[in-house]
Amino acid sequence: MKITFITTKIEAHAMNLAYTMDLVGRKYATIPLPLATLAGLTPKDIDCEIIDENVEDIPLDLSTDIIAFTGINCQKE
Repeated sequence: MKITFITTKIEAHAMNLAYTMDLVGRKYATIPLPLATLAGLTPKDIDCEIIDENVEDIPLDLSTDIIAFTGINCQKE
C-alpha cells in the first residue's frame, strides 16, 4: 500500500513570508510539518510519499492507493 501526502500551493500571503523569499533565494519559507508527522506515524510497511506543491508540481499520473491533502487558513476562499 502507498499513501501520498500533498501540501497544496499557498499563494503569497503575510502568513507565509512569500514576499521575502526572493531576498534569500528560496521558493518557500516553511516545511510542511503536518505531513512529515503523519508520514512518520504511518506504519513502516506502508510506503509514503510527500509532495509539496510550493516546491514541485503535483504529477497527474500518481500511482498511489490513498491521497491525503492538507492546507492552512489563508488558502480558504
